[in-house]
Amino acid sequence: MADEIEDLLNRLSGKELHVPDLLTILGDWKTDINSHLGQLRPLRYQQPREVHRRRLFAEIEFYISEVVTEHARQHDRALPNVDEYLQMRMGTSGMLVFLAFSDYMNKMRLPQWIMEKEEMATLKNETTKLAMFVNDIYSLQKEIVSGAPQNIVPLLLNTSSTKTLDERMDELITMICVSVQKFEEALRNLDAATGEDRTLHNSLHVYADNCRTLVTGLIEWSKKTRRYSLGQYEVRGGGFKIPL
Repeated sequence: MADEIEDLLNRLSGKELHVPDLLTILGDWKTDINSHLGQLRPLRYQQPREVHRRRLFAEIEFYISEVVTEHARQHDRALPNVDEYLQMRMGTSGMLVFLAFSDYMNKMRLPQWIMEKEEMATLKNETTKLAMFVNDIYSLQKEIVSGAPQNIVPLLLNTSSTKTLDERMDELITMICVSVQKFEEALRNLDAATGEDRTLHNSLHVYADNCRTLVTGLIEWSKKTRRYSLGQYEVRGGGFKIPL
């Protein structure tokens, strides 16, 4: 397996990662949380605090278990396949833990029947995927230097000996677009379920805006942070050409 990692690193060495403007790809993900927050009082939905605690604890346990899995793979120099990696990163990203605090931070309570709907799980899962894709794109150079390519880009490349890095990036951009579509479709279905209840409608949209802001904020932070020092690679139009 160590040889597989070295082969993969060699395939990436000297290449250039072409990254388009991800904010443009996300489309109209404008976030105006304050426009909804002003309409949330009085709070009508007070789910039992124990329910919220159990949900939070479950996400923390999932995070810890997947971090253990990630560290074990790094120790063994083992590469996961794409599906294994996505499952692991659903936990290790920490996004689900953060989202468990969303209603508390915004002084609202979504009813339990909304939280248990399949569409709500879709909002959380697609938000997590999008944040993970963004992080993996911008952090690839750093991870190659560290010799630990547990990252969606090289793992996609590793599934074929003939596909190029540019082709795999095109596939990843398609995956990002699909996640956005799934998120928006799930939100529309949840919207329909709220009926004429404006308080619930606005609470739901505050939650959705929190999800969007996690992703767009991560993009903005990644482009500016010294952790990745991407400014030197920026090209006209908001994209990047990152040497590997």
